[in-house]
Amino acid sequence: MPAKHLALALCVTAVAGCKPVDLPDLGPFITEGPTGPQGPCQGTLRLHDGNNQTGAVGSVLPQRLRVLPNWTGQLGCAPLFNELIEWSVETGRGTIAPGPLPKSVPDDYLYTATWTLGPTPGPQSVRATWKITFPGTPPFVIFEATAVNPH
Repeated sequence: MPAKHLALALCVTAVAGCKPVDLPDLGPFITEGPTGPQGPCQGTLRLHDGNNQTGAVGSVLPQRLRVLPNWTGQLGCAPLFNELIEWSVETGRGTIAPGPLPKSVPDDYLYTATWTLGPTPGPQSVRATWKITFPGTPPFVIFEATAVNPH
């Protein structure tokens, strides 16, 4: 199935009778998507939790980073599974280890990663990008953390 048709199929599936997921409004990055029979869809990536942590340099942060990709249309939205989320260290020279892919049940739609801070004290950041298959800039979120010297 061509990527354009696959994206359209996801859009139609997403807006047909699903209920919105209740998440805090954290200013998701929104990318315009395909248009289905019920109107235009948008791909969003929401930062769920794991942001603004503090930890010792070189340590694994206690809370996993978690994001939720979903399609939003005029009739509601739907979280998605089996999507490609790319994790990358932006600043701080730490490492990121993606978690297992979510399953196809509502409680497991969150994509996770474990973040090990880099060796230098100060602000550090990680980017999660949803590698969706339609033109435009892929949705992304930035996680921030502060690395401190252990006492």
